[in-house]
Amino acid sequence: MAQELRWVDAEILRLTRRRGWLLARLHAEPTREVPVYEPLPVRAARDVSRFGVRNALLALGGALLGIAALAFTAISWGSLGMGARALILVSLTAMLLGGAWPLVRRGLPATAETLAIVGLMLGALQFYAAHAGDLFGLKTLDGAWYAAAASTILAAAWTAYAHLAPLRLPKPMAVALWHAPPLLLVIALDVPPMLLALVALAASVADLGVREISTGAVRGVATFTGLGSGAVGLIAALSLLVTGPWAPPSLLLAGGAALLWGWRLDRILGIVCGLTWSIALAATLPLPNGWTAAGLAGAALTILAGTRLLPQHLRGTTATGAGAAFAAAIIWVLPGTASKLLAPLTYGTADLPEALPAAPIVLGLAAGALLLTRRVLAPPVVALAVVIELPHPSAGVLLAIALATWAAADRTVLRSAAATAVTVACWTALAVPSGQTPFVFGAMTAAGAVYCAIVRELRSPAATFTILSLAGFAATLGTASAPIHLAAFGVLAAAALGAGIATWARSVPAEIATGAVAVAGLVMTVGHPTTLSLGLAFTGGIALATALRSDRRQAGWAGAALLTAAWWVLLAAADVRAPEIYTAPISLMLLTVGLIRRSQRPSPSSWTAYAPALAVTLLPSMAASWTGDGPRPLLLAGGALLITLVGARLRLQAPLLLGGGVLLLVAGHALAPLVVEFLTGLPGWVPVAAVGLLVLGLGATYEQRLRDLRRLRTAVTTLD
Repeated sequence: MAQELRWVDAEILRLTRRRGWLLARLHAEPTREVPVYEPLPVRAARDVSRFGVRNALLALGGALLGIAALAFTAISWGSLGMGARALILVSLTAMLLGGAWPLVRRGLPATAETLAIVGLMLGALQFYAAHAGDLFGLKTLDGAWYAAAASTILAAAWTAYAHLAPLRLPKPMAVALWHAPPLLLVIALDVPPMLLALVALAASVADLGVREISTGAVRGVATFTGLGSGAVGLIAALSLLVTGPWAPPSLLLAGGAALLWGWRLDRILGIVCGLTWSIALAATLPLPNGWTAAGLAGAALTILAGTRLLPQHLRGTTATGAGAAFAAAIIWVLPGTASKLLAPLTYGTADLPEALPAAPIVLGLAAGALLLTRRVLAPPVVALAVVIELPHPSAGVLLAIALATWAAADRTVLRSAAATAVTVACWTALAVPSGQTPFVFGAMTAAGAVYCAIVRELRSPAATFTILSLAGFAATLGTASAPIHLAAFGVLAAAALGAGIATWARSVPAEIATGAVAVAGLVMTVGHPTTLSLGLAFTGGIALATALRSDRRQAGWAGAALLTAAWWVLLAAADVRAPEIYTAPISLMLLTVGLIRRSQRPSPSSWTAYAPALAVTLLPSMAASWTGDGPRPLLLAGGALLITLVGARLRLQAPLLLGGGVLLLVAGHALAPLVVEFLTGLPGWVPVAAVGLLVLGLGATYEQRLRDLRRLRTAVTTLD
């Protein structure tokens, strides 16, 4: 309180000086010296506004009160009589909902809205308690029908309250609540997925209507719930492809709903329309097994051609959706295509999927579409469509010659056709002799390295190809002579070399390939904690080395996270029961560094300065509190509460959110049994409710101070 008053006095003094300086400039003579205005020293930057702190405290307090109410209803309910139960819940609900009017009159609308939300939760718990306690014989009713009726009554009552209460938040919440009764009614009726899809799509279109006639938060909630209902309807319609015959009309309706949303909200939703209509058209074609992919490809091209009938701003996105369906058809036939391509390389020693008869048709359609639109991408698809129909791998020589001739005759496809010709030639050379997989990957690595070093125009894709091939070479060679978790270090070594190649080539795709290789190496060590810890440390070193580049400083965050994870995994592997002994010194060191950095100019955000120090100790302690016994959960909750209050007082985002998150997780996990053991037999919901009331009170107090500060600012700015 005293520090807040000192800050207010400093602001008044600064405004007074500014006013005097402006008056002196206004009335000064041309030769008169004007005193120079010297502003007060600017305090360190705060990354959370006062309103953000208020909202965080109120949300945290409301969540804790909700947890306490849930625990009271589910755990301590049986120790009270029926009259006491009803009286407690009804009284608390009436107090919380009725408190909106006096709190708004006192200038605390945010606190009133928080209490109203808790009151809504209590109202829902009353319906549950009435059914669970067999009030008036309600337990004899079917649970699904009772839930549908209760949700309807609750939504209607909340809608009436939203129109009467002087609050803004209940109205958008009422829009969301009205989505539960239709869904619960559908569940109670046990209707087929077709009707579920229709109900969800109808709700989505209704939300679109509400959005068009509403403003503010109601409009935003209607948008969110409408898109969610549309997604549910789309999923239900897609499920009919397997479970029922009504898939085409359901998908057509889903596409129509998506088109309406795209017309009124965002044209990107046209992608859903193009995709669903392509699937619906393909589902109507009576094709034999193995030809579904061809039907999907033909349907996608048909929808793609029909997009010209749509409004101008929806054509591109709808065409993109149809293109996605066409891409799905291509992916569908890829396993069969791979079987054709790899069969000569394995000589019957590997189990490969059976090739689909529709693969040549799908790839031929894709090649034709690319020749008409993006000719530069056509050569590899044309080569793929031809390769899977070659009578013998040696015929690939003729295909390679044809591709080289095409590259020489058409400069538009020079690079792609030449690269495809080389690829086909390599495949032919590898398919004829009986080689093993490591040699195949080794040859591909060598070929990619040659292209990367010689052909500057192809340096980026060749570098990516080299990195992936090198990883495959290391994996196959390592697994042939060592367990998979030890062979992983060969893959990680390939990732380290790939990081150097990507840096030399200045290639973003090569960097992505390096990351994928590193992730694959880490996955190979899963199940062996010690090896996983070493792998994480090795990968963190690669990330930190990448961060030495001036344009890749962000990789330092990944390196720090990986090294921290390696430390935690090593502690878990050593069966350490008290991680704070090892993590607290590191947190203290990082906190000291953060304080030093915050004192400099420009000062970093609280996430950069304090988040690593807090996370290093809080996260392992929380994990230990979930798996062990003792006073750790209570001590951790107290420490998290202290960190949250410090973050709120200093208006720092990282301590506020990290401390509040840990406090919520600990309170939710160790709600009843652990707290009861250390609080002299009190029910588990009592201390959680007390902490929730404390934080909620702090939030209300903070809101009141903000109101007073706004009044003070208004009074000062009106001074002459």
